[in-house]
Amino acid sequence: MSYEFYFIPGLVSDAGVFKDWNLGGTYPTFIELPVPRRGDTLAIYAKRLCDQIVGDGIPFIIGTSFGGILAIEMARHLPRVKVAIISSVKHPSELPPYFRVFKFVPLQRVFPITLLKRIIQSGRAVSNRLDKGEQEAFEATLGRIDNRYIRWALDQVPRWELPEELPIEVVHFHGTEDKLFPHRFVKNCILIEGGKHFMAVDRQEEIADRLLEYTT
Repeated sequence: MSYEFYFIPGLVSDAGVFKDWNLGGTYPTFIELPVPRRGDTLAIYAKRLCDQIVGDGIPFIIGTSFGGILAIEMARHLPRVKVAIISSVKHPSELPPYFRVFKFVPLQRVFPITLLKRIIQSGRAVSNRLDKGEQEAFEATLGRIDNRYIRWALDQVPRWELPEELPIEVVHFHGTEDKLFPHRFVKNCILIEGGKHFMAVDRQEEIADRLLEYTT
């Protein structure tokens, strides 16, 4: 059985998150994330991303954080697919309750983008301690991401809707120290002891090795 790996980074990361991943010598494809169009929901946007799945093998989509949510939505439109998510949620019911506040009080729509970025930076600092080089790299990545994409994504997560039963198998890796999506709210996941929200970078070898077990 031949798999073709597709990677989707989180909201404030890029393909560099997966640059050191080794999946048995398989060359991965990185899903490009264009600026959403007016009126795009998660479902509409993710369906359009499926146009990038072009190989003959079985697609294995790997998403981290917000990229995991996009991977789930993409899989709903593909006839055969496997999905792995890292530091993410596989259903809206796994979102922490405070995310729902922003569905009914959409401050993310009115806050200045500079303030939203400061909030993201603060969340990053809480989730993972960074050395000077990592902090500079993170700030550079955040600066490259289109402001429209950031605001759209922050608005879509609390509004995410999904049927109760997923028609696909999802391999879910989650850190016990994830502060953004605490593991007590998620179900049926593979816990990575001590893993934090950005463990796709600092625990990538362990996760990649365990992920390969699902390709046999």
